[in-house]
Amino acid sequence: MVQGQKLNNAGFPGHSHSVVSGLSLENNFWNERIQNVTGIKGYYYVIEAENDGEKRIQQLINDYADHKDFGYSENLRVKILDQVAVIDQFAVKGGYQHSLRFPTREEIFGDGMYVQCAPNLKPEKSDNFTAGTELDLRQIPLLLKLHLEFNWFYMLMDDRIFWNNYAAIPRPYYNSVGTKTTGFEIDAAVDINEYISLSYNLTKQDAESRETDLAFGIAKGLTVPNIPTLYMNFGAEFHIGDLLFRDDFFKLYWLANYTDEYYYSWKVSNKQDRTIPSSFSQDLGVEYSILANKLSWNFEVRNFMDELVFDKYGESKPGRAFATKIKFTL
Repeated sequence: MVQGQKLNNAGFPGHSHSVVSGLSLENNFWNERIQNVTGIKGYYYVIEAENDGEKRIQQLINDYADHKDFGYSENLRVKILDQVAVIDQFAVKGGYQHSLRFPTREEIFGDGMYVQCAPNLKPEKSDNFTAGTELDLRQIPLLLKLHLEFNWFYMLMDDRIFWNNYAAIPRPYYNSVGTKTTGFEIDAAVDINEYISLSYNLTKQDAESRETDLAFGIAKGLTVPNIPTLYMNFGAEFHIGDLLFRDDFFKLYWLANYTDEYYYSWKVSNKQDRTIPSSFSQDLGVEYSILANKLSWNFEVRNFMDELVFDKYGESKPGRAFATKIKFTL
């Protein structure tokens, strides 16, 4: 427990420490056709700050100095078909999870300019429900392998953390109304042959308030701001092994990301004109590894078309960027 500490309103100096530990148990039955995974997690975090001798300080409330809680999950997967003709497998699955999200350092301590400190912030708590199907096909005409996956999700969140992005003066993050999020996700992966593969992912979601908070002008049923409702990812890859040496691997890949426009603030009308524009960016990369992937080198050009891409609150992301990485695994 942190007691008697003071928090610098500008955000510095301050510290937050978090620990998340978990334990899971996996059971397989009926020749691994049925899989059950049960898990539990322990969450703990504490915040503290030092008095720097200035007047811009705020007393840290003892009740919110630290948080302890537990999360748990249950997931079940049943394989309906297994190696029948061109069907490698067909499975259905479902799950439930109770989880927490700790406030970030910026949400608690602020940034010293636009965001005030908020030591009273509580973790977001959510109950998540999922259901889906998986289908794997093999040796079908013109394709080596095909993987299709569909997932539906439903999430109830309490103490959701928001920020008043319209304020002209620095404002803190705050816990407000609970929200409800529903949506689905589609995944597809294709191996055209042993050298070329393609991938595609689409996510559609709708998040809305399920309560009213008159203090912040939030009504029930409003669309939550700064959350994309539709986004997609595409990918293409050429790869080959044993190119120059035994157990080496070469990969050339292209990745693309599309995000549809979404609302900057709470959606109260379809006529709102302040939105975060849609964006489309592409990445190119090359990777080469030797010694059975123990030593690898990667070079990537991100957003190589130098498109204007936006993040939440309308902040622009970096333009064209170059990155390289060398990795060695013992």
